[in-house]
Amino acid sequence: SQVVVKTGAHRYEKPVTSISKILMLPEDYGVPKDRCLCAVFQSVDEALGFSQRVQKFCLDQGIDSKRAFRAALCTEEMAVNVITHGFTKEDQVLGVRIFVGRAQTLTLRFRDDGPAFDLLEFRKMTDEDADDPAANIGIQIVFAAAKEVKYFYSFGMNNTVIRM
Repeated sequence: SQVVVKTGAHRYEKPVTSISKILMLPEDYGVPKDRCLCAVFQSVDEALGFSQRVQKFCLDQGIDSKRAFRAALCTEEMAVNVITHGFTKEDQVLGVRIFVGRAQTLTLRFRDDGPAFDLLEFRKMTDEDADDPAANIGIQIVFAAAKEVKYFYSFGMNNTVIRM
């Protein structure tokens, strides 16, 4: 397979050597591996211990202590909620990735194979019934710390992305 690039009257043909070349991604696309922290969980105990690693990772990457603490807290809340309320079988898994991007942007990504669960829709439903200020406190903490929350369900996987 070849990539054909036309610029004005010129035509260049190059052999395809990687998916990045097919997608024509810039050289600096993505986040380097040393700026990511990844883990996979199946139990609440595994998830609880990970929050300390998140905080240390963030601090090591130059994230201020307040955001590092919030990232750890959000990671713990999300992971425990997914495992406790979303897992319906023993063999389900939750994958967590923490990215530190350009300009110290902090992104938390949660991916699990449980039933579809849109955190944004859940928040809307619970906001309407907010008689008890302590109800769904974990979700409230996540949204208070987040600049942006996105959700999509793809290939049988929940994907929740939180930017802080």
